Amino acid sequence: MQPKPAEPLNLKLISIVSLGSALEVYDFMIYALMTPYISQLFFPEQALNESLMLTFATFAIGYVSRPLGGVLFGHQGDREGRKKPFTFTILLMALSTLLIGFLPTYDQIGYFAPLLLMLLRLIQGVSMGGETGGALTYISEHFPERIGIANASVISGMCAGLLLGYCVHGLLMLILGHDGLLQYGWRIAFWLGAFLGILGYLIRRHFQETLLFQKIQASKQLSSMPLLTVLKHYKRQVVCGAVAIITHSTTIILLQVFLPSWLQLHYQSSTMAFHSTIMAALIVITVLIFGLLYDRSHPKTMLKAAICCHLFIGLPWYWLVIRYPDLNAWTLPMFSLLVGLMSATQIPIVSELFPTRVRYTGIALSYNMGFIAGGITPLISTWLIEISNKNWMPGILLTLGGLGGLVVLRLYTSTPHHNQDSITLTATE
Repeated sequence: MQPKPAEPLNLKLISIVSLGSALEVYDFMIYALMTPYISQLFFPEQALNESLMLTFATFAIGYVSRPLGGVLFGHQGDREGRKKPFTFTILLMALSTLLIGFLPTYDQIGYFAPLLLMLLRLIQGVSMGGETGGALTYISEHFPERIGIANASVISGMCAGLLLGYCVHGLLMLILGHDGLLQYGWRIAFWLGAFLGILGYLIRRHFQETLLFQKIQASKQLSSMPLLTVLKHYKRQVVCGAVAIITHSTTIILLQVFLPSWLQLHYQSSTMAFHSTIMAALIVITVLIFGLLYDRSHPKTMLKAAICCHLFIGLPWYWLVIRYPDLNAWTLPMFSLLVGLMSATQIPIVSELFPTRVRYTGIALSYNMGFIAGGITPLISTWLIEISNKNWMPGILLTLGGLGGLVVLRLYTSTPHHNQDSITLTATE
């Protein structure tokens, strides 16, 4: 396969879109990083593992509501333009994050505390459901010839948001210590997220509509009901995209959210937090590197490499990290290669599956349905440890991710792609 024609990259636009994604992901994921404190403050009557499971269950609720956000904002995005929903989602996230920072704890209002926490996580999920589909749609339509690095920049930005969370957590731990974080420091992390979210909203207000959407709009070929169009004509694409995101989300949540939280909870070591931060920083870089490779090679070659790594390296390496924590200075950061390869491969595949007129809805629906698996990954991981009494058991999810990759490979090979589609539509659409 010949390399795709080079297309100039608007680095300013890519940076701004990625920055907005980073700020929104920080708001959404800071909950996971504050898990050790939230579990004690909102679920204090449970044993350690039970409290952790309840906290991760509340974490998962944010993912359950994501498909609803994807459908709502996707409909608006395919009917009225990408800019409006893409701008509003980050404001909604900022407001819900701010309210979490002000929540009273279980000791103050009893069971109302976890109930309010769950409600705000649902709102965060709706916001995030529109955010990711909007970001991937917006950037893909600006750079259809460089879809690998364009999509990788969004995912890299998202990983940077999680990295920012690690840095904020580490800084608060250094200044306040564990007790200070437990008393009030965790609130500071959420308040900071709300401020950053409002900043992202102000930036996005100046975005311009994509040229591809403007062409569809001018030709009067907008879909009146994008969701119905997707479900009627692009069912295979939705399945392919959802399975791709299941593999991506399981990998990234297991290695970037659950594993660091588990290590921190059981070792309570600033060194562990530092190693997790290094891994997160490397993922920001490796995603971009593999995104560049995606544009210069055959997507199926990249996908096969990611599958092999999951099937044959993922579980043994996870066991090594758990079994020998003293070696995590180099074993934990090495996971950045696995995350970077899988993320940079799966995300562009999803963006290529849908035509412009329903791209926002198609991507958002596939992404958020698939990411439900990522949302419940910490809960499943904790449950696997609980029933097996083996701390390395969650690593089996990486093997299952490799099997999911095989399904994606089969579907992707036989599914039409639309990353460079024109506005010409078939008669049935």
